Amino acid sequence: MRNQSTSSLHFQRKISEFCNVRIAPVASKRALQNIRPYLISLVSYRKTPPMRNGRINWQAVTEPCGIEDELTAEMKKTFALALKPSSGGWTRSDRRKMTARQSSSLEETGTLLVVRPR
Repeated sequence: MRNQSTSSLHFQRKISEFCNVRIAPVASKRALQNIRPYLISLVSYRKTPPMRNGRINWQAVTEPCGIEDELTAEMKKTFALALKPSSGGWTRSDRRKMTARQSSSLEETGTLLVVRPR
């Protein structure tokens, strides 16, 4: 079995917390048990969610989770929140780019930016 990094374990805890707080109220227990490992696998293997024409391909997402018939509009909206970070927002280079853009735009407006050391 491969050793998991601290970062990977941290994301797994965050995903589980997100699922318990946000997805559990709008999904069945069976759906929740299938969604959690799907999200964790996306992050663990650094994969993006299936996309079609720049949007989430819901058919390709729901099939591995086995929730094709259970996907409501509210569940789709909540599930999309979990999928958006995995489509690129969780990568280190994207965070660096965002921090650089934020600091340059904040310098123009005179807003103080506090950057925490890593």
